[in-house]
Amino acid sequence: MIALVGKQSVRVREVHPEIINRDPISGMSEDRVYKITSEILPPAPNSVFIKDQENGDIKRIKPGYYQDEEEAKKHCYFDLRSYASAYKCNEETEKVYESWYY
Repeated sequence: MIALVGKQSVRVREVHPEIINRDPISGMSEDRVYKITSEILPPAPNSVFIKDQENGDIKRIKPGYYQDEEEAKKHCYFDLRSYASAYKCNEETEKVYESWYY
């Protein structure tokens, strides 16, 4: 995230955090563990999801799927595409299932 825009949107650009572990699931997917840092990472040279890497795209934040309003705010997310979402990471690492099926 580059910046907040109002109360319900963020300006974002795509980055590539460090992968600290890979566990292949199939020839076209794997579980990856990413190192989460508070440092601002450089923009990804070849973005898949963000059109304007220099200025960042604006995305609308959605509350998480929690009944408790405070928990929903902690786990907010936004859609990148119909098949991909981004969300706030609250830990030092994040395990993610990724696939590249077409």
